[in-house]
Amino acid sequence: MKVDAASELLPTEVLKPTATVHIANDFSFVERKMINAIMADFQLHDLQAGEHDLSLPQLCSQINYSSRNREPLKEALETLVTTAVKWNIFERDKVVEWGVCTFLASAKIIRGGIVRYRVNEQIASWIRNPMLFAKFYLLIQTRFSKKHSLILYEFFVDELSRRRTLEAQLAPVSIKELRVLLGIGKDQYEEFKIFNRAVLKPAIEEINVSTDIEVDQALQRKSRRVSAVVFSLKRKLAYQPPLPIDIPVGEGRESGAGERVLLRNSSLSEQQQSALNRLVDQGVARKRAIMLVEAYDHAYIQRKIDQVEKELAAGKRLHNLGGYLASAIVDDYQQEVIQAGKGSKPGAGKQNKPGREASKVQARSYERLQHEWEKLRRERAKAAFSALSEQEQEAYRQNYIQAGGLSGAREALFTEGGGWNNPIILHNFAEEYLVKHLLSKPEELSLEAYAKAQRHEMADAGQ
Repeated sequence: MKVDAASELLPTEVLKPTATVHIANDFSFVERKMINAIMADFQLHDLQAGEHDLSLPQLCSQINYSSRNREPLKEALETLVTTAVKWNIFERDKVVEWGVCTFLASAKIIRGGIVRYRVNEQIASWIRNPMLFAKFYLLIQTRFSKKHSLILYEFFVDELSRRRTLEAQLAPVSIKELRVLLGIGKDQYEEFKIFNRAVLKPAIEEINVSTDIEVDQALQRKSRRVSAVVFSLKRKLAYQPPLPIDIPVGEGRESGAGERVLLRNSSLSEQQQSALNRLVDQGVARKRAIMLVEAYDHAYIQRKIDQVEKELAAGKRLHNLGGYLASAIVDDYQQEVIQAGKGSKPGAGKQNKPGREASKVQARSYERLQHEWEKLRRERAKAAFSALSEQEQEAYRQNYIQAGGLSGAREALFTEGGGWNNPIILHNFAEEYLVKHLLSKPEELSLEAYAKAQRHEMADAGQ
């Protein structure tokens, strides 16, 4: 199958069969992402058994691989061809039997920047038409920094997809099952507290911040030892899907060598897209640039870019232009630096450097800031609710029910899962209703106001 660059489709979602989510093998982070990218391409084009071509730049964008060194990619493809995988280890998919085989039958990188692959015939049919599967945005995997985050995310999405629900409390997952799923060796993280601190908590935090799922965990004990984990899951209804990163254009594409294609994001306005393109041109990483244009007014971003360009024209030297510009937008200190550079003595603008450096160290990404803000709102709403009388609390509960807060699957969860004591019910009640009726402070009502308050706190800390 030949790649046609002019009409090439970029897969946005992957339907990952349950049997391929529940696998036992210590694949690397790159290898796991590569499996998803190849699987999405295979499904998108409804391919049959045999050799198929995938654009190498496209593959790199989908696994967030920006190095020009192809050796790690070759090694990853070799692993997928030579390493046996145990599929469907928990036997949740009753149609697909437990089995062992490699993911790819063959793979090679050919001239023109093309990856030619052949999916193993043993699994090709149920990858193409899965009966049970985890459905997720392919590019979510580019937001992870750890492979354990990706593995757990796929596991959680699979649970929600098979249940066809937006939220669920899973049956207890034993520590032994978790270790097998995550590819943890017998001699690694033997004590649960170390396993929890080094693997589980960081992965869950990354999932909460970077994906469309919010996760809570509760521990189950047997003879005072942790024996299992109970996960509570909820889809984020207002989640913004991730966008394709820049694809380096070279071999195998019609554009000139070294040119970069800025993929259009239909969810951005023309003004936002213009700001995004300027940020990327100045060296801001695309994922960070997207978060900036979603978080800040496009005119404000354009002013900051203009200010930094004026500084450069005046002779300022920067080792990391993209990082400096992003910090200038987030911390809003650039205007003072420019003013200090007009008619002032050399070095006058350096007086604010300690405060700026403190702000840089503490600067949060937009996604993390939003997650913290939402958590703050829920906690304050719950605190305000607890301070009400019993009669007032009951009135709020009844109004929530009348507004449809416990309709559909939630009604069964409420009835069978402990009523108002169910953590999912409480979470929804606080997030969907209490925050709208019990909060009044500016930083509680506006993310922008919260961000400004955080910047003031950082500035005070840096003084």
